[in-house]
Amino acid sequence: QEALRSVVAASDVSPVRLVLFDVDDDPTTFREVIDLAPRQAHTNRLRLAMKEALQPLVPSIRTALDMVLRRPEAFFDASDVATRAGLSRRHLDRLLTAANLAPAKNWIVGARAWHAAHLLVRAGLSAETAAAQLGYADSKALRRHLAAVWNLSPTQLTCADLDVLPRDVVAFLGTREPDPESG
Repeated sequence: QEALRSVVAASDVSPVRLVLFDVDDDPTTFREVIDLAPRQAHTNRLRLAMKEALQPLVPSIRTALDMVLRRPEAFFDASDVATRAGLSRRHLDRLLTAANLAPAKNWIVGARAWHAAHLLVRAGLSAETAAAQLGYADSKALRRHLAAVWNLSPTQLTCADLDVLPRDVVAFLGTREPDPESG
């Protein structure tokens, strides 16, 4: 069990999805199986940081914003988020503002930037490849989003500490991460 926990943590996979069928003795096959498992740790970290801020919202908005955090490439713009929530864009943004949260557009930008940071820092992808995986037409928009959230270029971001970056994403989404020292 301890070895499996280490593999799951090192490979950033969800243990629920990782099922081994006599492949643990063959390193090549084992690596191929691990590569098939979805990466979720970075997504879950952002979702956990936003959980309390999303709680007062109606379920349809919570679900839509959670989907943005998990799969930002599935949303082209804020209208897509509003459609997912079953609201007009203006009404969604009014409800978000009333809850002290950023407009829906920021949620897409922030989530895409967070996923891009993961791809750039942990996966070692180029800005162009990360942009393509996240649904950008080119890397220029990705660069603008990274600058909006962190004021960093992709090159500067690759040198950044991925443990510090979530705080800025949470602030960009309109709330602060809870202070671990305040009870």
